[in-house]
Amino acid sequence: MIEPNTSRPNSLAVSNSASPLRALVADPALFVRDEPTGDLDRESAEGILQLLQMLNRDQGKTIIMVTHDPLAADHATRQVRMDKGRLVNGMASAA
Repeated sequence: MIEPNTSRPNSLAVSNSASPLRALVADPALFVRDEPTGDLDRESAEGILQLLQMLNRDQGKTIIMVTHDPLAADHATRQVRMDKGRLVNGMASAA
């Protein structure tokens, strides 16, 4: 008898470009993304950032994104900056 594979993929092995799409199936109200564009080329990164913007704007999803990429941060409607574990500032953006 063949046993079904019930193991879950290692979260580190899941590609940044595919994981937001997989998360859409569950229809969560909140997306938490750590460096969503970290290992992507600029064109793919832009596509992911536009998808996250659309989910926020059109479907009311909350997106929490951690990034060191200022171009990715510019897509946010609100930015909160931290330095050495402390909140430095929080600001609304024109995105």
